Amino acid sequence: MFFLFFTSVISYFPFEEPIIEGTTDNWVDEVTDFVENSVCFVMFIQKRSPRSKALFPDFQEAANRSLGMVKFVSVDIKEHPKVAYLYTVRAAPSFRIVHSKGDVEYKGEKTADAFMDAAFKYIPLKSHPIDDSWAPSPQAAMSAILLTNKKVVPPFWAAISCNFSENSKIRIGHAKNSQFMSLFQIRSSQAVVFVYKDILSVYEGPLVFDDLRKSILSFIENPKSSGNEISIVSELTSERDFEKACRNAGKICVFESRIPKEDQVEEKFTEIAKTNINGPFKFFKCNEKCPIEKMKKGFYIFHAKRPNVIFVESIDDISATLDRVIDGGAKWKKIDEEFEINDEI
Repeated sequence: MFFLFFTSVISYFPFEEPIIEGTTDNWVDEVTDFVENSVCFVMFIQKRSPRSKALFPDFQEAANRSLGMVKFVSVDIKEHPKVAYLYTVRAAPSFRIVHSKGDVEYKGEKTADAFMDAAFKYIPLKSHPIDDSWAPSPQAAMSAILLTNKKVVPPFWAAISCNFSENSKIRIGHAKNSQFMSLFQIRSSQAVVFVYKDILSVYEGPLVFDDLRKSILSFIENPKSSGNEISIVSELTSERDFEKACRNAGKICVFESRIPKEDQVEEKFTEIAKTNINGPFKFFKCNEKCPIEKMKKGFYIFHAKRPNVIFVESIDDISATLDRVIDGGAKWKKIDEEFEINDEI
């Protein structure tokens, strides 16, 4: 009878990865130092406690499903009383969430989902809100950026920001603004992009911590290894998208309009876009279908705040015209006059 009971207890406390078996000797390395950039969820147990044995499978499931976002640690209060004393734990099972600002006793439901939800709330966000300087350009630093329409940055990205907070090779950023969705040519509600100089790549894998972490590490080693490289000149053909991207959106829209491929100006236009990407411009193209039906072959510059436009016939004149726009010397024309329309676009 005793042998069967002892075997049953051991079977429920194997401390399988990713759970760490906490001890007096490893506590500083595994918990105290670790929580400077993350969170630990600690389960204080007694290996002979039926209640500890009953709750441990849910704790193990939470550890497995968190995929490294939070460290799960289990420590026996009888074997390591100094650790228990440190957190004023006198009975098991007991739970503590240890984070960078201290620790809190967890008294919620004892399920895997509840364990995860509680721990995720304490993951510090070390991701930086981005601005236009994060866009692809010859000077752009290596970056991983979450683009989302959610009001709160999700836990997986907070965990990514913690994981790479001390990595000097890459910066982690986020944007909760549809303006940046257009800048990075993203149409989905949530996506991750990688930027290095004038390389822009879209991450194609699942938005989960471990897959993202591995892809970012691969990206650091080879900036062209993650996602698909895409042009910084996006195609824009609908009036609705034009309204979102170019009307009171803070940027001046520059269009390559109805230029046949045989004219071989697309490469020149892309180079101009790269040169000016950190300026007040966004670059687009349209061919058979354009957001304004009467757009003709050539190049258009649309004012960011007023219903004004500049038409440029030759690619060779674009750079000089953009300089005049920045200097305030450009000659604008009203959109309805340029396209001979009565209703404002």
